[in-house]
This record gives sequence, C-alpha cells and structure tokens, in this order.
Amino acid sequence: MMQRRKIKSLCVQETRCKGNKAKILAEGYKLLYSSESPESRNGVGVILHRKLQEEVCEVNKVNDTVMYVKMMFGREMVTVLTAYASEAGCSEDGKEKFWRDLDGVMVGVPENERVIVGGDLNGHVGGRKESVQEWWKIDSAVIRKTGEEVFWLTSGRGVPEDKEAWWWNEEVQKVVKEKKDAKRKWDMSRSAEDGQAYKRAKKEAKRAVAKAKAESVREAYEQLQKNQDMRQLIWIGKSRDKASKDLTAIKQMKDEIGIILHGHGKIIQMWLDYFEKLLNEENVRVKTEEGGQTKD
Repeated sequence: MMQRRKIKSLCVQETRCKGNKAKILAEGYKLLYSSESPESRNGVGVILHRKLQEEVCEVNKVNDTVMYVKMMFGREMVTVLTAYASEAGCSEDGKEKFWRDLDGVMVGVPENERVIVGGDLNGHVGGRKESVQEWWKIDSAVIRKTGEEVFWLTSGRGVPEDKEAWWWNEEVQKVVKEKKDAKRKWDMSRSAEDGQAYKRAKKEAKRAVAKAKAESVREAYEQLQKNQDMRQLIWIGKSRDKASKDLTAIKQMKDEIGIILHGHGKIIQMWLDYFEKLLNEENVRVKTEEGGQTKD
C-alpha cells in the first residue's frame, strides 16, 4: 500500500511486536518499533522507505506508547513522532504518564527542527456526550464509505508475523496482483462466479509463492555447497543483524552543545577541532612531595 500510494514514512500503532528492534518488510521498507509483548495492545513504530533509512540520525524509543525518529529531509532536520494513547482499561495514572512522556519529547525538540506527529491519541470531539455520539453516528458512515472507495476492503486478518520478501519475484508479483484484483471484484459484486474466480486466483498465488520459496532456498543451499567455506554464512548473518538495527548509516554528528550537524564540510571541521584539542591541549601538572610532576 505504501509503495502504491508513494508514501515514504508512516507512523503505526498497536504493532504488537516484541522488543525494541527493527525488521525489513516487503519492497525494501523497514519498520522501527517499540513494544513490550505481542499480547499488549500498545506498541508504536515508524515504517521508512529505503531512501530514508540512511538519513536516520537518531531513534529514541521512550516506551511502548511514544517513540520518535530524527532524519534528514533534504537539508532540513525533521522529527517524526509516533504515539498511542491507550484508553480501554487504562488507569488515570497511565494516561497522565503518557501525556507527560509526550510533552517531554515535544519540549526537547529544538525550535529550528520540524516535528511531525502521527499517532492515535484517542481524542474526543464536542462539549457534550450526546453531541459526540451524534457527530460519530453521522460522520462515521461517510468515513467508512470513503475508506472503502480509496483503500478497498481487506480480509481483516492483518499482516503475517514474520513476513519476508527474499523470495519475491515477477511471477509472484503478477499472480498476487491477479488475486487482489479478483478479491476486489468479488467484494464489489458478491456474486458466486466472482467468488469462485477469487478462490482459483488465491490457490494460484499460494502455489506460486511456495514454488518461489523452494527455488530460492534451493539456490541458496547450492551456493553454500559450491563455496565450501563460511564466508557466505557470515555474510548472511551480518545482513540479518544489520536489518534488525535502527541505524545502518551515520551521516550526521552532534557538536559540543548537542546540535546535530549535517553537511560534509561541517562534520570534517568538527573532527579537525576535536583532534586538535585532543592532541595539543596540555593538562595541569601537580608537583608531588618527591619533587616530580604528575598529570592531573
């Protein structure tokens, strides 16, 4: 969906992923997430396009309800903040803690940086309870209708837990597209003929995916047996480890007062100043009782 809509960055909530890591999704997108456990309703994350992954200079996972990512958009530093205000079953202390954490992050962002907040804050509209319910009754139908027309309907099962795309090829892409088109047509018509066509397309897609996976695994084993060494295994291990990290490339650095520098010239000058001070600064010498000198 992100690739079709040309979305480069997306804030998500209720990820239900375990831990504070990152994972590679389909089409080269990467999910940076913060969560406690899959059973928890909380969990926030930011999905980034491959072109933005190397522009990330800081990731702060405050907790499983608030996190932010700092990155460069052109020549501008931008903070993308994702948050989830859990309401059902949450105590008043928990709600207050969420707003304190969110406020702490917002206060800590420098004034010269742009902030983009994408979150599910569970807010309410209207001064009275009756007005809120009346508003929702009228407008929710319009919202759902617009969503179906723009994004279409899904099965509701969600994304599979360890979704991988290393076996993806043009043939799989073609049959999956045909399956989606058949599903969309069936959702609109609800006819028995379109339903049978969707079932056939679904079987073909499953068959193509299984074939592509088996072929990719066979090629990988043949390559490993051909090399007869550990280099390929080490490369695979390093690639998987790199994919699980938030930062994969560092193009910025902070100066002495914490301001993020971007630009080759400024970074080189910062390193020159640092090493000049390190190699040429004299430490204070203190005389000892024996008459010698020691460095303080």
